[in-house]
Amino acid sequence: MNAVVEAPVSNPMGLRERQRQQRERAILDAAFVLIAEEGYEAMTMDGLALRVGISKPTLYNHFPSKDDITVRTLIELNERTFNAIHAIDNTLPPAERLERVMRWMVNNRFSPTPSALLRARTLLKPAKSHPDYQRAAGRKIDAIAEIVEAAQQMGDIDAGMPPRLLAQMMFTVVCAPEYDDLIARGDAKVEDIEETLVTMFFDGVRRSATK
Repeated sequence: MNAVVEAPVSNPMGLRERQRQQRERAILDAAFVLIAEEGYEAMTMDGLALRVGISKPTLYNHFPSKDDITVRTLIELNERTFNAIHAIDNTLPPAERLERVMRWMVNNRFSPTPSALLRARTLLKPAKSHPDYQRAAGRKIDAIAEIVEAAQQMGDIDAGMPPRLLAQMMFTVVCAPEYDDLIARGDAKVEDIEETLVTMFFDGVRRSATK
């Protein structure tokens, strides 16, 4: 007698979980849009629920507060940076990869959502102390520090500079809020800032290595 092969039973919990994840994705995508359009301070849970097309109680089932959404938004931005770093051709010389990372960082810094979050940076301090954010930020810094170390081994960057410090300084230099004022006054364009930062930064870290 042939064995009876039973049809696989669908898992309703799996479907519900997928739907939940899709809804959370829609909420985060809408949060990015609202932050870009209105600024972080102006974004409200009411406005976010309306943008997604869900009730406010449903929104709170996914994210208990605006702070929770803020943490996830910041984590997403760090993950985008991490993925962008690893998308760069790893067959290129480390110093060239590092320069490409910095150019990407500059252009990403001036995209709407990161710019809006930078303007509200004092309000984001509690979110940045969250352990999940710290882990995401640490992965990003580690990825850059790894490229710095490779460039140091090649003799293209001063070996006496701590890799993680250099990685963090790249973000500090790129994220300075004063650039927005320069652009608003017409004193600089994004491409001017990109070229100036890349030239100043890499001339500095290469100086000792090329003596």
